[in-house]
Amino acid sequence: HGALPAAAAALVDDGLATSRRREKLVDAARGAATHAAFADIARPSAAAVDELLKPLVAEGLLRELRDPLFSERSDAKDSEGDVEEYDRLWTTFMVSEGIFALPDDLPADLTWARVLDALDHDDGRDCRKRPLQRVADRARGGIFVVDIFGKMYCAQKVSGTLHHSSLSRGHACRFAGSVVVEDGAITRLSPHSGHYIPTQEEYDALQRDWRDQGLDLSRAEIRGLVKEQKLAA
Repeated sequence: HGALPAAAAALVDDGLATSRRREKLVDAARGAATHAAFADIARPSAAAVDELLKPLVAEGLLRELRDPLFSERSDAKDSEGDVEEYDRLWTTFMVSEGIFALPDDLPADLTWARVLDALDHDDGRDCRKRPLQRVADRARGGIFVVDIFGKMYCAQKVSGTLHHSSLSRGHACRFAGSVVVEDGAITRLSPHSGHYIPTQEEYDALQRDWRDQGLDLSRAEIRGLVKEQKLAA
């Protein structure tokens, strides 16, 4: 069995630290905007811009406010001509060949209401399915892969940051799934991986190989290949 490679773990830690830092800044600005709405304050003060909004800009956030072509580029492009127009819009922000960056300037007529709209965009609250998950909510159960050499790598899944393909560095593997281990024994095993999509034959082979190697699965809940649908509340 193997652990997550140190270099990969460092990348995950760095990514989570960045997410936590950005979430803290977003929450502070959202709190100030909400307070301003209750106090009937329409525009952020210069001090609020310096203290709350400019740090967000430095993190690459408030994109909706900084992109004068945000609405145009947010529209779906159906035809080839529309796609060419989309590419043309992006060239407005090319700072060097292949490198793009939005302006750092915020609108002169900035209001707290527009700030809230931009924060909702950064937080993914206008996504069709659900908002982007916060770091604290992204940690999931244990996942594993068995690479083509038979070596097993395990880690805790972190949505958007660490998945099965992270453990295998995107390479082929024999199997990928999720596992729960308690007191040194596997108590739950499932064959679910959206990246690798294991087959029933591969799932059966994994269990057979593990049992042949002396692994006790008698306490394990062996989940099926098809996920059980959650009943609507």
